[in-house]
Amino acid sequence: MVTPSDTWDAQDFVIRHRSMVRSAIRQVVTADSDVDDIEQETFASLIRMFRRGIVFDNIGGYVWRTARNMAVAHVRRETRQRLTADRVGRQRMMPMDSLDSEPMSNDLRGALLGLSLETRWAMWSTTVDGCLVEDVAAELGLRANVLSARLYRARREIRRAMANDQLAS
Repeated sequence: MVTPSDTWDAQDFVIRHRSMVRSAIRQVVTADSDVDDIEQETFASLIRMFRRGIVFDNIGGYVWRTARNMAVAHVRRETRQRLTADRVGRQRMMPMDSLDSEPMSNDLRGALLGLSLETRWAMWSTTVDGCLVEDVAAELGLRANVLSARLYRARREIRRAMANDQLAS
């Protein structure tokens, strides 16, 4: 067990665990520059936690999991950025993008604007364009059940907004 009261040097910690961290990252990411960046993020996070006084029962396992989680988070972030850039590059516009020009209540407009662009696009694609949830989810890099849950919650918010609008009038 490694405790914060043990005398240790951050440089020794990095040297001792560097190969394990790089190995865990390389299972997920292959680009050398990305591996270097993730390695630095991982050690910065680990050293910060260690200095805060967190006790590690199995330091090797914790280092491995942290490196792996950082690499997976990097891949997810990169995938989302690429998909967003692809969507913007395609200029796939939908009427919901120009909400100011559409005649609708403020509650409904607010509910639609409260959705992320990704969710609005997915809702438009599945509802109006008739695309399958599985196809849209694959394009967004999500599992179909995750997208279905997001769409369910989005529709529920829109229904609430429409009900509030009807009560107000």
